[in-house]
Amino acid sequence: MKMSFGSEFLVALSESHKTGVLSEFLNDNISSDATWTSLTKSSLDKQLRNKDEWLDFVINSKNYHNYDNSKGYHNFEILYENDEIIVWRGWDDLDAWLAIYELEDGKVIRARHARGTKG
Repeated sequence: MKMSFGSEFLVALSESHKTGVLSEFLNDNISSDATWTSLTKSSLDKQLRNKDEWLDFVINSKNYHNYDNSKGYHNFEILYENDEIIVWRGWDDLDAWLAIYELEDGKVIRARHARGTKG
């Protein structure tokens, strides 16, 4: 059975976090003028990033102090998906997050997420 776009995108995103290698699928399916916003204060110095900054964070995330996603997303669940939006949640051993990805012309144009510790 073919995966949905959202599932395929999240698998590619997780794999890039885990390996530090940017997949062609991921690069091709994020709009050139996309933004990624962290809605919660984090250890990161910027809460709003453009596509290049977002992808740089993804491929280097396992090297950030206090942020080790070298295992990729342990779990994710798409809560809702259509041609305009993907709403999903993810969790690992320590953290949980909720994300909304807006789509335009079949590509992610805007990503917003909130992340916090589980407990």
